[in-house]
Amino acid sequence: MMSQTKTKNSIYSHLETTLFDLEKILTKLHKTTQHHIFTQKCQLNGILPDFTKLNPHMTKQLKLNKKQIKTKRFKILNNAIYDHETNISYLNHKFRQISSHLSNISSLNISKTISTIKTKITHNNAHADKIRTRKLNYLLTKNHYPLTSTAEISIENFTNVEIPKEVSDLLKHGLANPIGGHIKTSQVLSKFEIFFDNWISYAKKNNFDIFTINKVKSLLFLTFEEFKNCNMPNDSRKILIKFLCDHPENLFLTVDKTKNLAYVKMEDYLSKLNEIFSPDKFLKIKKNPIQKNLREYRKLIQTLAPFLSKSDEFLLKPCENLKTGYGLLKLHKKIHL
Repeated sequence: MMSQTKTKNSIYSHLETTLFDLEKILTKLHKTTQHHIFTQKCQLNGILPDFTKLNPHMTKQLKLNKKQIKTKRFKILNNAIYDHETNISYLNHKFRQISSHLSNISSLNISKTISTIKTKITHNNAHADKIRTRKLNYLLTKNHYPLTSTAEISIENFTNVEIPKEVSDLLKHGLANPIGGHIKTSQVLSKFEIFFDNWISYAKKNNFDIFTINKVKSLLFLTFEEFKNCNMPNDSRKILIKFLCDHPENLFLTVDKTKNLAYVKMEDYLSKLNEIFSPDKFLKIKKNPIQKNLREYRKLIQTLAPFLSKSDEFLLKPCENLKTGYGLLKLHKKIHL
């Protein structure tokens, strides 16, 4: 009898802990989602919230002008949005894990329990959410920063091929400016996970079996993999690709220390690279030192792992790719006598 009482108490204690963890995760998810909505609306409207402000001492030390300060503040805002998307993805994953565990250890109506907890969280955070909304409305009316257009660059032509105006117009903001539309993968993943969380609540409410749920989950994330490769239809990209394919003997290069471009002959470019990187100017090493560096770096990440968030640990992991290189063109200013 005593043993049964202890077992019941143990199960009850475990259930209580799991419900506490569930509420904790859902609270974090609610707050992060609300912050994400706030920062996204700021980004869409060209608004710089207070958390993007730079230290006056730092701006003075670095001698930053107004344009550079604004650029850095927008970068802080964009990084915050990326962090929110990463956190939402991680929290949704934890939420699914705890929900699944809860369904295994308890006969509670999971959907109803989650709904009750979410209602409680919304009520507890109503004041903070109201202040955030009021702050956003204030920023929208008082501190609207129009997004500045990118400065145009110049293109130097060192070939006999004339560059059509439609091509030069596409490249007038430099090679760093994207042509055509591509999706934000982390943002789409976050939306897919939110959609699946809503659907799984519906599935459990309607007593869908676990095999059907897993099948839908698999198909959904296969669709996500295909969706990642989507881009917006844009004829501009086709125009540029056609021009490059029609003239494979030439190529565009970025001019060193500028965003300007140069259109040069491929033959001249390769000739200069061969001259700079000729074998007689280099000594072949016996071992690749990068492998040793990678091993030591991975050990360092493992040492720091307990003090890092999952997203930071992921960002610190080395990305091994085949090495590539390219040359930048040096253009000297013309001296007019």
